[in-house]
Amino acid sequence: MSVEKFIVNINNLLGINKTNRIAVAVSGGVDSIALLHFVFEWSCVNDINVTILSVDHNLRTESKSEIAYIAKLSSKFGFHFVPLSWSCGNQKTAIQERARNARYKLMSETCKSLAISLLLTAHHFDDMLETYLIKKSKKSSDLALAPNITYFWNDLWIIRPLFNMEKRDLINYLLTNKIKWFEDESNKLDKYERNRVRKKLATFDLEKKTALIGEYNLSIDRAKELNKLLIKAFAEVVSIYNYGFAKINITKFNQLDAEIKIHVINYVLTIVSGKNTIPRYRNVINIISSIEHNLFTSSTLNHCKLIANKEEIVIYKERAFIAETPIDFDLSSSGNLYWDNRFEIIFSKSGCNISTLKMDEYIKLKQHLSLEKLAKDSNNNHNSILFTLPVIKTLEKVLAIPHISYYDSEILTQVIKVIFKPNFISRFTHFF
Repeated sequence: MSVEKFIVNINNLLGINKTNRIAVAVSGGVDSIALLHFVFEWSCVNDINVTILSVDHNLRTESKSEIAYIAKLSSKFGFHFVPLSWSCGNQKTAIQERARNARYKLMSETCKSLAISLLLTAHHFDDMLETYLIKKSKKSSDLALAPNITYFWNDLWIIRPLFNMEKRDLINYLLTNKIKWFEDESNKLDKYERNRVRKKLATFDLEKKTALIGEYNLSIDRAKELNKLLIKAFAEVVSIYNYGFAKINITKFNQLDAEIKIHVINYVLTIVSGKNTIPRYRNVINIISSIEHNLFTSSTLNHCKLIANKEEIVIYKERAFIAETPIDFDLSSSGNLYWDNRFEIIFSKSGCNISTLKMDEYIKLKQHLSLEKLAKDSNNNHNSILFTLPVIKTLEKVLAIPHISYYDSEILTQVIKVIFKPNFISRFTHFF
């Protein structure tokens, strides 16, 4: 029954987006070992090329034997196995969050190198309930309370096909089929919030757990409705430009639901800044209040500058928060580089690097730069935005500023491409 349920889930989540190459995150625990076996059954009838990714966090002595077991299972099923490794170094604080971020970074980068666009993870229904309670305790918004069953991370599509399957069912499947798995003893330590929540959930009787599940399902329904409003709001209120800045229509913004306003501001500030964290709630609320009362003129938040006129707010990244160290194209064998966590640069020429425009370079090139379009699009904030754009250089000179169509030679116009493409960007984002 578990396999059949998984196959229904994965087919429904994929929809028309068929693929013949996927990766699966496997840790050795109940959920991921069950997922590994389900994927084998599914792949046999769908001709799927499967890569198994396992990350050793080097936090437990048992992890080496777990990785070896996963490698053995992968080989048995004819899957490609890629072991990955991460070390926390001397810093022990926030270890679970750091390990999670490192794990996803390693897996997403590996998937990119293997031309894999889809990753399956083993989060099951019990995990979803735990996450719901953790977010609820932190007074998260209705949208944030909803589970991420399918989403994008670092431009990688991630699917959680066990989202409606309980852990006890996964255990029963493994026991019935005499399949070995590993227990992570650190999951019993009370110093981790998720472990404490898990233990609390285990004390719920049937009535209390049924009530929680009902509340959880209602939150999902509410989030779905809000998400529809949010997508509509982005389409009507926000304009995002390939220069890396955005504009918000003030009149239309003031007509939005209060919670939608918060998400619009958070989203815009996140992608424009290139950060993967949102600004503080109270700071966002203060900006929204001043916009509503027609008092907003300018502000800085989340490494961004916000400047308003009567009709629009322009949001662009502050130059001070763009890394000074140039990135060398020699480090990229593919000819593609990611700069400032926001721009993808497609170019292939050794001896070149990418950084921002310096004042002395600007003075030399000023008479050759055409800024009219940038000025018009950015409500005359072009001088500030110019110094936040990626510039391709050699040690001797500036070769190209693609956004304003400056090229040192005609041939460069054919071989350089720059795309504003934040790693975490949502698929419904529209550009101008």
